[in-house]
Amino acid sequence: MQQTHKGKRIRPVTIRIAELKKDINEAVGKSELPPFMLEMVIGEYLTGISAVARKEYAQDLEEWEAAQKEEEVSEATEKAENTRVSQEESRKTAETARASAEAKRAESENTRISQETARAKAETARGIAETKRADAEKLRVSQEETRKTAESGRVSAENTRISQESARVEEEKKRASSEEKRRVAETDRVNAEEKRQTDTSAAIDNCNTAGRERVYP
Repeated sequence: MQQTHKGKRIRPVTIRIAELKKDINEAVGKSELPPFMLEMVIGEYLTGISAVARKEYAQDLEEWEAAQKEEEVSEATEKAENTRVSQEESRKTAETARASAEAKRAESENTRISQETARAKAETARGIAETKRADAEKLRVSQEETRKTAESGRVSAENTRISQESARVEEEKKRASSEEKRRVAETDRVNAEEKRQTDTSAAIDNCNTAGRERVYP
């Protein structure tokens, strides 16, 4: 079967020489020969090959080495591309992880803000309730003060009424006492008048009797 590299034909002699070169390289590697010995061995081998073979060999070797270099470049390019893709994937993964962490951080911050807002609202509601309670207490105290003032006024009015009633009763007593005194004085006057009249009548009668006795002894 005809062997090719990147679509190019590789002659059997090229393949064989290349394999030979590989074998020599391995032999040199195992025997630890210096590089110039390798060149010497290859040169001696090539001396025995015909001029045509040497020409074909040189041409095919050049093509084969170019193909090898092209393959190495392709492999290096592919490796570099794989490395770039891997790095890009790593970058994307890192970016995704960073975005996820940022989203979690934002979510955590939103949760904290929500909790802080709820706490502030609760604190505000508590303050409003406390203010309303204080206002209600002030109103209760004010109403209590008003009630006390009204009660004090009522008591004062009641005391005034009682005092006025006492004064009226006292005045009534004085008036009754004066009336009683007047009535007693009137009675005494009437009695004195009656006594005076009686005395006068008796005196007149006595005078009349005495006069008759003098006229008619």
